[in-house]
Amino acid sequence: MAGFYEGIDFGGKTIAVLGGAGLLGASVAEGLADLNARPVIVDVSLDQGQKIVDKITQKGKKSEFYQADLSKTEEIEEVVTSIETSYGAISGWVLSFYPRTEDWGNRLEDVPVES
Repeated sequence: MAGFYEGIDFGGKTIAVLGGAGLLGASVAEGLADLNARPVIVDVSLDQGQKIVDKITQKGKKSEFYQADLSKTEEIEEVVTSIETSYGAISGWVLSFYPRTEDWGNRLEDVPVES
């Protein structure tokens, strides 16, 4: 990547991309891999998530997929523990998801924290 990104190198750091199988998350994950990060894609969609990992690894870059329903706190806690066990500290987070709970479509300020 030239231009704006020239000289940026994540040096293999682990970056968790929550919602990484979606359109935005997948693009972010691919961009991070191009900048020598290890994007760890976390999403509920196993098939789509694995396609993104395959696309990244076919370029000789590192990436992993973890399946989790990000609307469930216990699954988030489990996936964080799994990633940290495998790779150590998570160096960065990208939040590119919006769980489709019963509050889906409401204004953010109208969604309770518990949702």
